[in-house]
Amino acid sequence: MTNWTVLTVVLAALAAGTTACGPSPTDISFERATDQVREQAAKLRDSINHAVADGQDETQIVLPLTADQELGRRRTGDGFEIDAVLYDHAEAGGGGTYQQAKVRLCVRYTTHQRPSPKVDLSDLDCPSTLPDTVDGYGRIDRTVRLQD
Repeated sequence: MTNWTVLTVVLAALAAGTTACGPSPTDISFERATDQVREQAAKLRDSINHAVADGQDETQIVLPLTADQELGRRRTGDGFEIDAVLYDHAEAGGGGTYQQAKVRLCVRYTTHQRPSPKVDLSDLDCPSTLPDTVDGYGRIDRTVRLQD
């Protein structure tokens, strides 16, 4: 074999080995963005929970969301519900090659006053009217859920 042939074989083997060793930058970026948006949803639940424990109702709670992220509020038998859409993004990669993922998560916060104040967090099907492109994020790549 010539030196060029050996070099070609070695480079091909290295390339094959690095692409077969674990998740791709795209997969990693989606995983990170999904984890981040789920964490954001949990923090918002905790914030609502503190407000409810302090005696605030659905008209008094101020959320750190833009107007288009809050999808609705309504009273229920023993509390209220707030529907929201949350967004996040992440990057992964290296060596000048990065992949970015932009995700959205639609959730419902359901408050219960009895026996003691608490807030449940659940998945909500995103309305079909949500835009594909969002200020600050650009085009959303994927809609995710709280649980896979």
